[in-house]
Amino acid sequence: MQRESLRNVAPLSAYLSISVSNTGATFCQYEALKYVSFPTQTLGKCGKTIPVLILGNLIGGTRGRDVSTRTHALTRSQSIDAQCVHLSRTPIF
Repeated sequence: MQRESLRNVAPLSAYLSISVSNTGATFCQYEALKYVSFPTQTLGKCGKTIPVLILGNLIGGTRGRDVSTRTHALTRSQSIDAQCVHLSRTPIF
């Protein structure tokens, strides 16, 4: 068994743009959430797993081998439940 070096291959300056963009995106995300109601936030968070699964199948070519049927069923159930809760509430304006 060969041991790998723990030394960084890429220079630390290469990580600067990634860390700055990640910090900026996080800041913008929290600022944008101030203008969205909590049920809408919850619905959006529950629904974001669907495109991840679809794109994983399309781009990654998993075709269901790596993602179980149970995972797909739980994701659909979670999204449908969140939509039902969101739609059953009377909007407050």
